[in-house]
Amino acid sequence: MKLPSRCAARIFKVTSGLRLLPLVLPSVALAANPPQWWTTVSPSLVSRGDNQPLGVANLGQAKYMAKCALDTLRFIDPVRADAIAADLVGVGKPIPAWTLDAPGTPQAIALSSPLLVGQLKAIAAPFYSRLDTSEHAWLAAERATNGTQDAAAPSNIFPWTSATADDANKAVATVGQLKAVFSLRFETLAAAQVDSDGDGMLDWKERRYFGALDHVAAEDFDGDGLTNAQELALGTNLRDIDTDGDGVPDGFDGNPTEVNVANFYAGTLMVTSPLR
Repeated sequence: MKLPSRCAARIFKVTSGLRLLPLVLPSVALAANPPQWWTTVSPSLVSRGDNQPLGVANLGQAKYMAKCALDTLRFIDPVRADAIAADLVGVGKPIPAWTLDAPGTPQAIALSSPLLVGQLKAIAAPFYSRLDTSEHAWLAAERATNGTQDAAAPSNIFPWTSATADDANKAVATVGQLKAVFSLRFETLAAAQVDSDGDGMLDWKERRYFGALDHVAAEDFDGDGLTNAQELALGTNLRDIDTDGDGVPDGFDGNPTEVNVANFYAGTLMVTSPLR
């Protein structure tokens, strides 16, 4: 995501007077209840023991997080997702384009540049502004869960302070701050609770995995030994027989969402050992 000087200046102008709250980084609260969409994107956004919440986030990570958030919200509330995308993506906007640039180009190199606090706020702001219009109570509850509410200004809808004396827009943002700002549990929105065909699968999840409302909860679509309903409960991929790629089908894997080295090698031996 290339942010030329004129775009960066615009970001700092837009977010002037704001600073990220001293967030409780996702070591306990967020890790214990992360959004479901963090586990369904690939690569997953849920830590597998190597999370460094105090590490410096980069522009590429912020762009990926925003893209995953928009893609998920589009299955639940496409009109709102399109409105956020219109605010967020385009010439002169926080994210000029989703397309990846060729390796070695200035645009591609910029993706590994440190993410600034002002840039993070500019990327996140459209989500909070658009969701607040009809989901004010839900958004307030999300901020309370994440510990990102502004105690000094309860009416502030953003997860950063509205005061101007504590500006730090040019400071680098951490991975923990990026995750805390985007810890929005879209699956708890009212629009996400609809099962219009009564087949035991929420519409947005059915659309996400199959593109249409033509499958049922009791089906085992990928033949891995787990029904669609069981896979949704476990957070596995309904279209992948081996979600974590360790060589053991999800239905026979004690932990189907995390690679187990023992399983990986056992699965390999089962396939490659000479027949006797």
